[in-house]
Amino acid sequence: RPLGGGQLPIAVEAADGSRDEGLPPMTPAETVQAELEVLGYDASRHLLDRYAELTAALGALCGGVRARDLSALPAGTEVLVLGVKVATQTPAVRSGRRIVFTTLDDATGLVDLTFFESVQERCAATVFGSWLLAVRGRVRRVGSGMATVNATHAYDLEELARIWYGGGEDAAAALRERLGREPARV
Repeated sequence: RPLGGGQLPIAVEAADGSRDEGLPPMTPAETVQAELEVLGYDASRHLLDRYAELTAALGALCGGVRARDLSALPAGTEVLVLGVKVATQTPAVRSGRRIVFTTLDDATGLVDLTFFESVQERCAATVFGSWLLAVRGRVRRVGSGMATVNATHAYDLEELARIWYGGGEDAAAALRERLGREPARV
């Protein structure tokens, strides 16, 4: 029977008699990604929440540091930071050299990263191609005294998660191998 305006309803049933209610529900990762794309922030929960075990492991194994703790570290300290990429810029600079600025959100705060030309060949594909990053570098103090990180290496956090969750007993060794040498401890 027609709904308003003469349009007939369309009922879609699967072979087993169940009704198709539309698109499948979004995964938690898809929900957060959509929130970041549409709203510019994650409203429901932080994406790194689903990587809590990996984040803890990287902290213990590789000197992982949260944004809230970065300001307590001295300049020059080698660190590993993880987060959701929320901004990437490549502004023109007077020297003519290309510099990539990226900001990560790790649920405790923001981490500003600088990728100088000398590391871009090995980092650019990951920085521009992934939105979940693990980045190794050295703490730097800018004019305001704020701590930033001069990046030396960038890793796709999804790849590290596959290594961690699929590596069994050898997961810790596999992560260390993928990340190279361990950052210095503070």
